[in-house]
Amino acid sequence: MEGMTFPARILRMCLAAAPILAFAAGCESEIRKPADLKELREFLLGKAEEKLNHSFRISLKYSNVPFNQARQQLIYVYVQQGKFNLALETAEEFLRQNKEYVEDRRKILASNQEAWEKKIAGDPKLKDSRTEKEYLDSKREVEEQVARAEKTVADTLILQGDIFLRMGKTTESIARYKEILEGKPSHASALARLGQAHMTLGNYNLAAGYLEKSVQRVEEVLASVVAETESLNPDDPKDKEKLDAVSARANELQELRDTVLVSTGLCHFLAGEFESFADAFARILENDPDSVFLPLKVGLTLLKDGHLVQGKGEIEKFLLKYRGNPEISALAAKAKDSSK
Repeated sequence: MEGMTFPARILRMCLAAAPILAFAAGCESEIRKPADLKELREFLLGKAEEKLNHSFRISLKYSNVPFNQARQQLIYVYVQQGKFNLALETAEEFLRQNKEYVEDRRKILASNQEAWEKKIAGDPKLKDSRTEKEYLDSKREVEEQVARAEKTVADTLILQGDIFLRMGKTTESIARYKEILEGKPSHASALARLGQAHMTLGNYNLAAGYLEKSVQRVEEVLASVVAETESLNPDDPKDKEKLDAVSARANELQELRDTVLVSTGLCHFLAGEFESFADAFARILENDPDSVFLPLKVGLTLLKDGHLVQGKGEIEKFLLKYRGNPEISALAAKAKDSSK
C-alpha cells in the first residue's frame, strides 16, 4: 500500500527478513559465536544478500516477468547494509524492466482489441458468444498484469526517492515522487513523501499542501473501506473473516492518516499558522482522545502561548516515549527548538 515513513519501515522489514533469509540459505550450521550483535547482524545480512542474488538469477532464468520479490528484497538488504548506490543501481534496473513490461503488455492489449473489433465487424454473431467471453477474460488477465507492474513501478520510484532522501539528495528524491504523480496525481504515498521532502528544505507551506492532499486521499480510501463493512454480517463465518481483513485495513489507513496529519500540523506550526496547526491535531484527537500524539499537541500549544519551559518539557516527554516515524520526531524536536 501505500506506506509511510521509509526509514522505520525499511529497518523493520530488513531486520525481520534477514535472519529468515539467512537461515533459509542453510547458514545456521555456519554460525559461530559472534563477538557481538553487530557481527551477527552483518553476517546474516551478507547471507541474505547471497541468497537473494542467487534467487534473482534463478527467477530471470525461468521467467521474463520482472516483478519478483527477490529483487525488491535485495534492494532492502543493500539499504540496510548502507550500500545506497548499489541499491539505487539495482532499483533502476528493476524499474527499467517493469516499465518495458508495462509498455509490452499495453501493446498486446491494443493489438488484441484491434483484432477483436475486426472479428466483430466481420461476424456480428460473435458478440455475446463464448468467443467474446474468452477475449474478455484474456483482456482482464493482461490488464491485471499491467496494474501489478504499474504498482511495482510506483513502489520502486518511492523506494528510490526514499533512498535519495536518506542520502540527503532531496532534489533527486523530489523528482522520483513527482514522476509518480504525473501518472497518478492522487497517489497518497507519493504526496506524503513529497511533503516530507519539502519539510527537509524548510518549505513548510508547500509541504503542508502536499500532506493535506495525501490526507484527503487516504480519507477517501478509508471511507470506501469502512463502507465495505456495512453489508457484512459478523455472525457469518465467511463474512467475519472478510470483516477482520477489512477492519485491519481500516486501522492501517487510520494510522497512516494520523501520521500524515501530525506532519501537516507540525508544518503549520513551524510556518506560524497556529489555527491550521490546531485543526490538524483536533482531527487526530477527535477519533482518539488518548492518542500518542496528545502530549506533542499540548507541548506545542504551550510553546505557542509563551510557556516555553512547560512546552519544551511536554515535547521532551513525547520524544522519549515515541518510537514511530523518525521524521515526526525530528520535526517535533525542531519545533521545540524553534521557540528559543
